[in-house]
Amino acid sequence: MEPFRTEIYKGYIAKIYFDPEPPNPRTEWDNVGTMVCFHKKYILGDKTKVTKEELRELVKRDDVLALPLYLYDHGGLAMRTGKFPQDSGGWDTSMVGYIYMEYSTILKELTVQEIPPELLDRARGMLESEVQTYDDYLTGQVFSYRIESPYGEEIHKDWGFFGDDGEKEMKSQYEFMIDSTIEMDTISTAEVRAIEWGDCEMET
Repeated sequence: MEPFRTEIYKGYIAKIYFDPEPPNPRTEWDNVGTMVCFHKKYILGDKTKVTKEELRELVKRDDVLALPLYLYDHGGLAMRTGKFPQDSGGWDTSMVGYIYMEYSTILKELTVQEIPPELLDRARGMLESEVQTYDDYLTGQVFSYRIESPYGEEIHKDWGFFGDDGEKEMKSQYEFMIDSTIEMDTISTAEVRAIEWGDCEMET
């Protein structure tokens, strides 16, 4: 598989790939929100036994924070909690369900006894973040990388970085790995030279 981008850092090569088999964040991760979707063609969101009628009643409750889910289906899938600017007419967009969090979950996750408006906004942001991560999964914005030395030797590789934040984390990680490799090589070289020059005393 060819990288879609190659970066050079301190003489080392970082090859960036689209992750071919990213983990599904709704089935392989722990999430605070519950994502319930209904679609004739696709299996989306969490695996639940909630029916459409149960979902309609659930999101009406005063102790539930719920956000609508819209699916954009045009040469690929994308999901968000609002409408898509690229589909202003709504021809390729449909509402497929909700992501929700009960207030009892908010109290537990944020370790509070009550929920003022600012904490409700924070909980809403948590749900938005989960939807964004799922959108990254649907749109293929999940990345992996491989580090090679200046001589083509593989130094390290990792995968499963989602979206823009994941790209930033990935860059920070491979730069740290390269810095660490250079530091260890420098220490090893210094030790070898010390032995060759007779600067190290061997214990008898």
